Amino acid sequence: MNNAGFGFKITPTSMHNTSKDTLSRIIQHKNPAFAMRKNRKLFDMSLDHETNDTYICRECLGDTFLKKAIIDFAKKPCHSCQKSSNGCITIKIISTMIISIIEEHFEIHGASKTNQEPLTLGQVTAQIIVCSNTEICELIATHLLSDLADEKKTLFSATNKYQQKKRAFDSEEQRHAFFLAEWNIITTKLTHAQRYFNDDVQDFFRSLFTEATDATTETLFETKSTIVKKIDPGLELFRARRMDSPESKKQICENPEKWLGAPPKEAAGHNRMNSAGIPLFYAAKDRRTSIAEVRPSLGDSIAIGKFVTKKTLTFFDFTGFNYPWKHEELSFFENNYTVRANQREFLRYFHDIICQPVRSDGTGYIITQAMAEFLASKHRIKFDGIIYKSVQEQNGINYTIFSEKPRDSEITDKDWQPTFPVAFIGEPAFQTVTSISYECTPEKTIK
Repeated sequence: MNNAGFGFKITPTSMHNTSKDTLSRIIQHKNPAFAMRKNRKLFDMSLDHETNDTYICRECLGDTFLKKAIIDFAKKPCHSCQKSSNGCITIKIISTMIISIIEEHFEIHGASKTNQEPLTLGQVTAQIIVCSNTEICELIATHLLSDLADEKKTLFSATNKYQQKKRAFDSEEQRHAFFLAEWNIITTKLTHAQRYFNDDVQDFFRSLFTEATDATTETLFETKSTIVKKIDPGLELFRARRMDSPESKKQICENPEKWLGAPPKEAAGHNRMNSAGIPLFYAAKDRRTSIAEVRPSLGDSIAIGKFVTKKTLTFFDFTGFNYPWKHEELSFFENNYTVRANQREFLRYFHDIICQPVRSDGTGYIITQAMAEFLASKHRIKFDGIIYKSVQEQNGINYTIFSEKPRDSEITDKDWQPTFPVAFIGEPAFQTVTSISYECTPEKTIK
């Protein structure tokens, strides 16, 4: 038989000599489905050699990772749907593949406190391969127990009931503490170990933001991205500034776009999303929030400017996580199943973590600055800015817009300044702060 996809010829002799060894290599791999995809031509041989086994076709399996790992070959009869298909896999191979998955992700029911219902080995199999055919799943479980008959594995028994293993936390407080600790580890690495060329931090952001951008939210009319938000031109935003002298008001009236817009690069200090010298356009959704963000004192005079966006912008919208959202189900066959599951859990706390109050001591904002720069220049989606909740105003929403990418010829000009896709409109407004209120929450006593 000629397999044109790989440009070589498989003979009956080669199948007989290699299939047993190949199958052993595949099923002993930490992730058999991954091994199948990496060793497709050898797996073709082992599959063809298993002529007396029971087959199940790709269409009768729901796990997307496993479906992609199945190689099209000579037609075989599917035991589930009774149709002949090129894309089939033997029940024997599946049963051997899922042994390590069960050992890693499942335990005997009652081994730890849980509200889960007890599962049979067939039901565990159904969860792993995502198959609704009870007969097929029980056949796979029977093959599995037969393969392990001579091994002393107390986890596997026809009389055992199972449950999925618990995660590393028992309560909401423990879960939040776990993810905050993970964030602090990344923060410490970036702040005090290796700052400018830190692969660990970049890999952390890349994998975490991939999970974030894959999240979807269902509305009455559509399924849309939870956090990727495109906003048409004309979005109204507000910026405020404290006026330190009578001259300030005069300057603002004469040139409001200059004095209420983003600062020049020479005056840009450390902020939540930018390093010193790299200005960003910070704004709020409403006037009240813009005033709160400049942290005025009682009696301060405040100038407020209204701006509008000049083009369609793509935002990473952290507020999307305030609403119900979901992902496609993870596959147990993926090598990084646990890592990805934890990252998806982390997203539930991500917005709160990046918005927590930080003392501006020069290093407190480094991790969020790196995060913003990653979204602006390294993510596969080229974001124009970030939307997130205000730390200073309850229910307030903030926008941070990245500067437009300059040409090299512009940067070499000594007078060059970063530009932003916004324009000042109307007239500046002036207000005086007449009252400030605070709310406090009692701290929990640690015994």
